[in-house]
Amino acid sequence: MSDEAGPPVIGVAALSTALKRLIEEAPGMKSLAVRGEISNVHLQRGSGHCYFSLKEQQAVLNCIVLARYVPFLPPLRDGAKIVASGALTTYAAQGRYQLRATTIRLDGEGDLFAAFESLRIQLAAEGLFEPERKRVLPRCPFAVALVSSATADGARDFRTVLAKRAPHIRVSLFETSVQGEHAPAQIVAALQAAAASMPDLIVLVRGGGSFEDLFAFSHESVVRAIAACPLPVITGIGHESDVTLADHVADVRASTPTDAATRLPDLQDLLQSLRSQRLALLRGMRTRFAASRERLHQAQRRLEAKSPRSRLQERARTLLALRLRLVAAMRQRERERELLLDRLREHQERAIAMCVQRNRHRLQVAVTALHGRDPHALLALGYAIIRVDGSVVKDAAHVPLGTLVVARLARGTLQARVEAAGDYE
Repeated sequence: MSDEAGPPVIGVAALSTALKRLIEEAPGMKSLAVRGEISNVHLQRGSGHCYFSLKEQQAVLNCIVLARYVPFLPPLRDGAKIVASGALTTYAAQGRYQLRATTIRLDGEGDLFAAFESLRIQLAAEGLFEPERKRVLPRCPFAVALVSSATADGARDFRTVLAKRAPHIRVSLFETSVQGEHAPAQIVAALQAAAASMPDLIVLVRGGGSFEDLFAFSHESVVRAIAACPLPVITGIGHESDVTLADHVADVRASTPTDAATRLPDLQDLLQSLRSQRLALLRGMRTRFAASRERLHQAQRRLEAKSPRSRLQERARTLLALRLRLVAAMRQRERERELLLDRLREHQERAIAMCVQRNRHRLQVAVTALHGRDPHALLALGYAIIRVDGSVVKDAAHVPLGTLVVARLARGTLQARVEAAGDYE
């Protein structure tokens, strides 16, 4: 939408996008070096990014160094002259532009910083800065070799803080120069002497100073001496923003000498840890004693169970139980047999009764049938049995006339002589 009498209307987001494209894609904006005076430098703890401003006369440029480049920066302090190299970017959300720097060198110390960077790249390629070669500090050190200047504030701060936190730790000072032309050789000699005294660990410290003041701790001989040291090494050199090559190769890098003292275990923490371990050990011993006592009781019970008396008692108990079971089984079988006999007796009685009844009926039928065939019954009806010479006569034709026959009647017998024979109704 636009006003007919004026320019076209554009949204804020669209304008920010257009400016971002215009600035970031302009020739020379992706790789440039800017000189100025540093101010408002601070390291954000959450992200690890470093923020600062570059000033020149009345102009100010906001700058950011991402966390992955921060360890390779020279010491940055307000008021220092630097040259920051990187790309110009925009932050559309707030309509700002900023320099995203990847390298920074101190203006006027360019040759020194170039030597620093060249040596850092060389030693990194050799693997001297790899985390895998870092050693773990002893949990409870009692002897510490301090490599520093006897008059340096850093050594004094380290010993003061350590005396308050861990008075039980014995500190042996191996004095060396910490600045100047002869400092690297003296630091190397002090490190070797400290390692030869066989402490639990070595601490290398000095107070703050310029990049040039601290350059002795970035000397190749010092870095290689730390790498070759047979004992763990803690460095606490300069301020939090100061990073030397000695810090890269050390097993633990502390931000300051005071911070180096706090990296050693506090006596009260150790005592509390010992108390906790003592309680845990007592609980563990009680638990193991209880478990051992229970195993002993179990073994005693098993041993008692294997003795002859125990075996005899066990067998006697087993025999008694079997005897009781046998008696109970016999009684049960006896009851079952009695019940079976009762059932058989009842069944037999019923069978006998039924058999008697059937036989009685059969006898009655037989008696009736036999009674029907009883000669006496027939004789009672008026019939007679005729015999000739003791034989029963069944056919009249077989008896000659004049034959003497005997007739048996229901009561008594008659003798008669046959006078005629024939069929009579």
